[in-house]
Amino acid sequence: MTEDRREKDVWWWSQTAELRDDLDNFARESVLEGLAGYPYWDIELCAELVAWSRLESEIAGAHSEWLERLKHRAESRGREWTRAEFLRMCRIAEAGE
Repeated sequence: MTEDRREKDVWWWSQTAELRDDLDNFARESVLEGLAGYPYWDIELCAELVAWSRLESEIAGAHSEWLERLKHRAESRGREWTRAEFLRMCRIAEAGE
């Protein structure tokens, strides 16, 4: 076993079982493909997982804000916020309003 591998093993096994399980759950639920299998990730992969997790969170937040703006626009024009109204607004946007 190389020195580099030993250092990564020490880091991984110094983490709590709960944290290792949380990382495993994140990997299973992630939209990312090809994540290394549990029970082992090195510190670099964990950092990458955190970065991707933050990106996923930012995208979800931006999407939620966009939906809130659409809802506000519909309601401010006296329309009920429904799936049909959402689809109507999307068709208008696609057509170039």
